[in-house]
Amino acid sequence: MVTAHAESELYPMRVVTRVTGVPPDTIRAWERRYAALVPRRTDGNARRYSAADIRKLTLLRDLTERGHAIGEVAPLEMDALEDLVGAEEARAPRAPTPDDPTGVGRVVDDYLSAVARMDTARASEILLRAAAVLDNRALVFDLVVPIAQEVGARWSHGAIGIAQEHLVSAELRSLLSARGRIYTPDPGAPRLVVATPAGHRHEFGVLAAAMLANGRGIDVLYLGSDLPDRELAWSAAVKRADVLVLGIAVHPDATQHAALTATLSTLSESVEVWLGCPEGVSFAQVPGRLRLFHSLDDFDVALVALRR
Repeated sequence: MVTAHAESELYPMRVVTRVTGVPPDTIRAWERRYAALVPRRTDGNARRYSAADIRKLTLLRDLTERGHAIGEVAPLEMDALEDLVGAEEARAPRAPTPDDPTGVGRVVDDYLSAVARMDTARASEILLRAAAVLDNRALVFDLVVPIAQEVGARWSHGAIGIAQEHLVSAELRSLLSARGRIYTPDPGAPRLVVATPAGHRHEFGVLAAAMLANGRGIDVLYLGSDLPDRELAWSAAVKRADVLVLGIAVHPDATQHAALTATLSTLSESVEVWLGCPEGVSFAQVPGRLRLFHSLDDFDVALVALRR
């Protein structure tokens, strides 16, 4: 069955508590007293939560930990909650690093300055120092994602070239390899093969996905970018993968969409495929087992659910 968006998936309480760290009793109290959430219900009356519910709970957790009363923040819409958390982070960032006692923004700037000079030694040093104090999830969301976004912005304005983009990719692949030696798969963990399909060379998204999965104790085989269909199918079969994770960074044109539809149709006949893609991209005509993800947050929730 095709899932058009990860948010159409619903998750049980055990997944929600593992992702957010909010105890079940607290979640139920926030629902009952403050109408913070209205979960769906199964036929047996068990609660089920969407990815949007989980994001809201995470924001509410962050704000209550900073001293906000749950009764004041529970009624707020998602945009208002995100703005409030952003304002709190700007005043008092939560994740200082060795290079920046006020947050990771300066680390990103220092790293990209080293990349612009092609100073590989300095670039590696900055990443490794940050990695020493950040867990995988913080590393992805606080460092890798901002780096990828800034690289994309600078590349589009001509501030950096293809060589620097390739350098960043190589650095992040090296970091993933190093983290893989720290975060070994748990016994019996699900197996993922991660790559980009043929013709898609931007790998920042799948690198971030592999790091998140690695940090969740999942067995990850990372293959990089631009993999032909037959190599993806062969690797998933040899690895006995539970999920094949693919990523595309831009909206495909008509020709690319047709080619990718054929790829997904073939691959999803033999393995479940999770595709990270921009908002608005749809593959509703694919008949196999396909899920689309438009954010790493939603992907991370699905990883926790995969662990069962």
